[in-house]
Amino acid sequence: MKSTFLIAACASAGLLLGVFCNDSGTNPTTPAVTCDTLTILYPVGGEMFKVGSTYQIKWCLPSNWPYTQTRISLSVSNTHFANFSKDLVSNLPSSNLSFSWTVDSTQIGDSCKMRISDYEENKKVYSGYFRIER
Repeated sequence: MKSTFLIAACASAGLLLGVFCNDSGTNPTTPAVTCDTLTILYPVGGEMFKVGSTYQIKWCLPSNWPYTQTRISLSVSNTHFANFSKDLVSNLPSSNLSFSWTVDSTQIGDSCKMRISDYEENKKVYSGYFRIER
C-alpha cells in the first residue's frame, strides 16, 4: 500500500517547512525537506553542545536560491547579545546544505547563536539561543 504523508512544522522564525515521505511498503524513500526561504534546520535553539564533539549544522534553501556560497557564523556569549565576529566557514558551496562543526574550547557560552547567510550576507537567518560547555 502506497501512502504519502505531509508534516508541517513552524521553525523558530515562523517559517513553514514541509517534510514529505513516500512509503511504498517495501522501499521507503528518504524524507526530503523543502522550504520557501533560507531556513536553519539544526541547531534551532535550546540545544547543549560539548567542546570536542562534532555536530552537523543543517539548513534548507528555496529552489530559486541565487547565491553560490554560504557563510556560517557563530556568536559566543554569556548574555543575550549576539556578536557574530567568528565565521565557522565563509565560502561553503550553497548546495552542501550541511556543515560538520567541531566545537573548540574558545566557543564556550550560555547564550550562543548560529547565523547562516549567503557569502555577502544579503540574506541571513539566525538560530535560537543554545549552550556550549566543556
